[in-house]
Amino acid sequence: MGHANLCGVLFVAYQTVYGLRGNYMLSILFKSYLLLALPKPGTRYEIVAIIGLGDVRVDKPDNGRGYLLWPLNKRISKTDDV
Repeated sequence: MGHANLCGVLFVAYQTVYGLRGNYMLSILFKSYLLLALPKPGTRYEIVAIIGLGDVRVDKPDNGRGYLLWPLNKRISKTDDV
């Protein structure tokens, strides 16, 4: 993955079979990937997603597709979304 370009915490909302969920997650931005991880007891983290940035795009919030990023009012969606 290379060197990290940016580290921080994001509130990530996602859908499961149980409904809409959200958690604060560690986010590490690499040149071509975004890594998301949940904190575990102690100083451990569980990686929950590694998103290839070549497969996503930022869209207008009113396009009806993808996931709303608040408060940025942007959406991200997979490029193969139909």
